[in-house]
Amino acid sequence: MSEDELDPQIHKLWDLAAFGTLPEQPSPDDDCTYKQYLDSVVCKDNQFWVRLPWKLNHPQLPVNHFMAQNQLRSHVMHLNRQPENLKFYHGQLQQQLDIKFIEVVTNDDPKKGHYLPHHAILKNSATIPLKIVFNCSVKTR
Repeated sequence: MSEDELDPQIHKLWDLAAFGTLPEQPSPDDDCTYKQYLDSVVCKDNQFWVRLPWKLNHPQLPVNHFMAQNQLRSHVMHLNRQPENLKFYHGQLQQQLDIKFIEVVTNDDPKKGHYLPHHAILKNSATIPLKIVFNCSVKTR
């Protein structure tokens, strides 16, 4: 292959479209969801509050109370083996409550709602021995 023939082939190989990383054109539903997001931004108590964006006609999220509760019980039992980590985990959750990143569920109806399970990731760090991770992709039956 000559250099003149090779050059376009290399550009084609390096083209982002070949990797599927070019942005897709938004659908009308995406545009509506984005507008809903922009319309919901509110500054309250020196914080920005935004509703979660939901696509139109999105299927109902499954009820996962028992699954989330069982994961939490299992995780707390695991953390009980290392009381210093459990104490730090509790402190992290309390801090998130204080800054209103999370909230206490007051109407705990196991037949309604979708819960976001969380767990700790242990780190080898003197200052932050673990971090809380919310499992947004957990699968339900």
